[in-house]
Amino acid sequence: MKKTKKPHFLYLVEHKNKITNKIESELKLMTEVEASHLALTEDMDVWNTHQALDIDPEMLDVDVLA
Repeated sequence: MKKTKKPHFLYLVEHKNKITNKIESELKLMTEVEASHLALTEDMDVWNTHQALDIDPEMLDVDVLA
């Protein structure tokens, strides 16, 4: 197994609570692909806070099958 690093960004994710119908927000550390997938499949608003604050992404280890 080989390890590689991928850039991870801090995202603000807003979604409607299915029980209370109130809009909730949370911070998640994800790759750009994960954030795009979440926004498209779950119909959520996803905001990249790293870009808004002009911060470099976190380079985190990700296991890759070799």
